[in-house]
Amino acid sequence: MNTDKKECLLCGRDAQCVEQNYPGYQEPDIFFIYNCVYCNTQFSYPRVEARHIYEMIYEKAETVPGYNRYYEYKNKVKTVENPLQYLASAEEAYWVIDNALKQDIEKNDLKILECGCGMGYLTYSLHKAGFNVIGLDISQNAVNEATENFGELYVCANIFEYAMEHKEEYDRIILTQVIEHIEEPIKWLETLLIMLKKGGKIILSTENKTIYPKNAIWQSDLPPIHIWWFSEKSFKYIANKINASIKFTDFSKYISDSKSIGIGKVPYNQHRFDKNGNVVVTTHAPVKQNNSKSLLRRLQEKIPFISYIYRKFWKHYIFFGKRRWVMGVILEKRNLI
Repeated sequence: MNTDKKECLLCGRDAQCVEQNYPGYQEPDIFFIYNCVYCNTQFSYPRVEARHIYEMIYEKAETVPGYNRYYEYKNKVKTVENPLQYLASAEEAYWVIDNALKQDIEKNDLKILECGCGMGYLTYSLHKAGFNVIGLDISQNAVNEATENFGELYVCANIFEYAMEHKEEYDRIILTQVIEHIEEPIKWLETLLIMLKKGGKIILSTENKTIYPKNAIWQSDLPPIHIWWFSEKSFKYIANKINASIKFTDFSKYISDSKSIGIGKVPYNQHRFDKNGNVVVTTHAPVKQNNSKSLLRRLQEKIPFISYIYRKFWKHYIFFGKRRWVMGVILEKRNLI
């Protein structure tokens, strides 16, 4: 089988294989990683059923690196005065939601659906902030736990079936770190649009491929947990396909607004499960070496001052600029005549 190229699973153009032995979330699984230069998207292959891995993650979530922070959030939001502000301060994914909703002055008039609500703490935090919100998840266990902890704010449903019964019902639909898990993101987002009122918006967050070097590989959770790594170009393509207008979150105010509580950037690719379901440290190749060097790279090697300025600019761009590791995307439903 020729693995050098494959049809991009997002845009259908040719995608190049950039890694043939990328570790999966459970040993001994390995995956091919493909990169599409046309839509600047990476995806893993083959696509495999990941339900058993999700079950292990939820079972061990209090100790699994990266996921254990969700337990902290679940417990903490019930003890703080402003749980939504607490989450927005914890990490960029929740700041994206808080920042977008701050533009909506009449929040009591908005009806919000959080898809993939998981443990339910964001839905609860939005409810405490005065929003009319429902949390939806396909996992009955997750919905049961969220209801037990936070009250009758949640529903267990398949999104495709739910959408047919709730057409043009919601003003905002929220997805935090969900879209990178979805097998068919375009079809999924088209379904969410069915549930939006005219002028309604999908507010989502996901890892941002745009800010990394072109030869970077998979700065995200290991497949098949995350099966996509999207860029801004990816979402411009998606927005065009689903006939939605698009806007990206400007993170210029993130540092001053967040009053960081110290959790910081979430580490990826540092762990996986072994065959027996135990958490182990893994090794990976996040950046593929490229023998050809750009003019900028050659100048950095020859002139140390240029390298110094480049590093300072890049650090400023990430920590104080408009873009961060997490990408915030707002897709607005267009009014069709």
